[in-house]
Amino acid sequence: LISFDRFLGGLPAGIQFFSIMKSNPGLLQLMLLMLGSAPRLADIITRRPHVFDGLIEPAFASTIPDRATLRERLSLALARSPDHESRLDAARIFAAEQKFLIGARLITGQLSAAQASRAFANLAEVLIQAMVDAVSTEFAVRHGTVPGAKLCVLGMGRLGSRELTAGSDLDLIVLYEHDADAEFSSGDKPLAPSQYFM
Repeated sequence: LISFDRFLGGLPAGIQFFSIMKSNPGLLQLMLLMLGSAPRLADIITRRPHVFDGLIEPAFASTIPDRATLRERLSLALARSPDHESRLDAARIFAAEQKFLIGARLITGQLSAAQASRAFANLAEVLIQAMVDAVSTEFAVRHGTVPGAKLCVLGMGRLGSRELTAGSDLDLIVLYEHDADAEFSSGDKPLAPSQYFM
C-alpha cells in the first residue's frame, strides 16, 4: 500500500488514473503485481510515475523493441537535450524506462527469461554506442581528435553472452588504435593518445 500511495502521489494532476484502471482491469492487475512482488519495478514506477505511460501504449502488449527501434527512440530523447549533461540525464532516464518495460513484460509472461536477457543486452548495446558517440563529440570540442583514431568497445561477461539481467554489471573493454606517428590530439588542449583514451 505504501508503494501504491507513493505512486499515486507522484502522478501528474491531469492523469485520470482511476478511469484508466476501470477501463483496463488487466493494467490494474499488472500494477498490483509490480507493486506487490517486484520491488525494483515498484521502485522505478514510484520514483518515475511517467513510465506508467509505457504500459498504456498498445505497443507494450504487442511488440518488443529491437535495436533499431531503441536507437531511434533514444536518438529522439537525446535530440531534445540542449547540452551534454542533459543528454547524459536523458540517457539515464531512457535506460530506466526501458528496463522497467522489459521487467514488466517479463513478470506478465510476455517475455521469457532468455528473451528478457536479450532485450536487456540490446538496450545496453544501444546505450553504449550512443554514449560513446556523445562523449567522443563532447571530448573533441576541447581536445580535438587523434589522427587515425578508431575505438571499439567490447562487451564481456553477461553482456558478451547476451545474458544480461536488470541488475547485471557491464564488463567492458575499450580498444583503440591511431596513426603510429600521432603524438597529440588536434584540439586547443591537446593530449597524447595514451591520455586521450584513458
